Amino acid sequence: MTRKGWLIISLLLFASPPVFARRFILGVSPTEATSVASQYGLTIVAAIPDTGLFLVTAPDAADVDQLLSTVNADPNVADFEVDDLAATPEAESNTTASVALFGPIPDLTFDIAGFLDGVSSDFTLDQSTAGILDSVSQASVLTYYDTQVPSYYVNQTATNLIRLSEVQTEYGAVGAGIVAIIDTGVDPNHPALQGVLLRGFDFTRRQPGANEFLDLDQSTAGILDQSTAGILDQNTVLVLNQSTAGILDQSTAGILDTSMLPSDFGHGTMVAGIVHLVAPRAKILPLKAFDANGVGHIYDVVAAIFYAVNSGAKVINMSFDYGQTQSPLLKLAIWYAKINGVVCVAAAGNTDSTTAVYPAAWNLALGIASTTTDPEPDLQSSFTNYGTWVSMAAPGEAIRTTYPGNHYAAATGTSFSAPFVSGTLALLYQYHGTLSEEDASAALQNAVWINSDLGWGRLDVFQAVSTYAH
Repeated sequence: MTRKGWLIISLLLFASPPVFARRFILGVSPTEATSVASQYGLTIVAAIPDTGLFLVTAPDAADVDQLLSTVNADPNVADFEVDDLAATPEAESNTTASVALFGPIPDLTFDIAGFLDGVSSDFTLDQSTAGILDSVSQASVLTYYDTQVPSYYVNQTATNLIRLSEVQTEYGAVGAGIVAIIDTGVDPNHPALQGVLLRGFDFTRRQPGANEFLDLDQSTAGILDQSTAGILDQNTVLVLNQSTAGILDQSTAGILDTSMLPSDFGHGTMVAGIVHLVAPRAKILPLKAFDANGVGHIYDVVAAIFYAVNSGAKVINMSFDYGQTQSPLLKLAIWYAKINGVVCVAAAGNTDSTTAVYPAAWNLALGIASTTTDPEPDLQSSFTNYGTWVSMAAPGEAIRTTYPGNHYAAATGTSFSAPFVSGTLALLYQYHGTLSEEDASAALQNAVWINSDLGWGRLDVFQAVSTYAH
């Protein structure tokens, strides 16, 4: 990518958006872009350098079908499509994803009885959640590759299943290269991620950085401010399921307004924490293409993919899907990643369906389903999508990971299965810096067989890394 290219796009990225609501992606030669846009009443909002891809808008009154037909018939136009919306699997499905948010370390004391007395009636405490709470009550602080973290983050069923500590001990596997995470952003100040977190970019605002907190107003952000005693102190648990949140202050046994936090706030930080857990020395490049409700545009994702590749990423984690929408330009972007030696990993979705969703179902990416952890591991998760288009599975239930505000959470969904595979790829890059998707697939196929609906089986990091680490 040339400096001139980035200079041109910078002017477009920081320009004030026009007052139009309908968004489209236009594929056209840069020399023809202005004239083509003008011919069809389009306004260029942004461009992806060196690609010929432009984000354009049309007036509200435009007939979308007619506009698509007319512009695509133009011989100067390579592609013209609606800038559709995507969502994280947890935001778009009805999956019951119980999540407990634990207070900041180092004080890890937790009163389970007090929690159970005050918990809202719409939350069902299952065995898995009970196990999470037990682990918190017995937690200690340990040093994990230069940062202090709670023991329940490092020592959990998921890491035992994939044999993470074994591969670290026997092969010194700690990861290398850059893992790009296209998601809701990240908490840039989370202590566990310091030293590996790159600045990234926010494609929703078209500005450097990828701070999740920018999606919150000042009063909402205060919920996660460690200095806000009585809202989130050491004895506080946040319970999330799909799109609801309940914050329990045990000193008053009061449930705060569940609408105060957006439904998918923290999603990117949780994904980043899992990548870091598996590959603690790999760099993480956060690319914010989704808002705190887990919704994002195809254009922003496409721009993020090109940005990731041109920034030297080796792996791109995509914990989102566009359902059955097969965007040619999104496919083009993933193809661009593949031919440049970047492996894309995508969540398979949470609708308990065999229907293929994209980008996970394209053979250009690895589609990752979910398996159980506690109380009985290595079963196909009840919510996960599955079928012949799935590449493999990884643990995706009650995964304990980082959460904004120096907190830790436990979450469920294929969004949290995918980063286990992305982190494993970063481990492989430690030994094989020019790893292709074919090489990566050959290593990952050394998995634990589950059934024919989950591809190669459940991820086994030890077996995958041993392919190259000898």
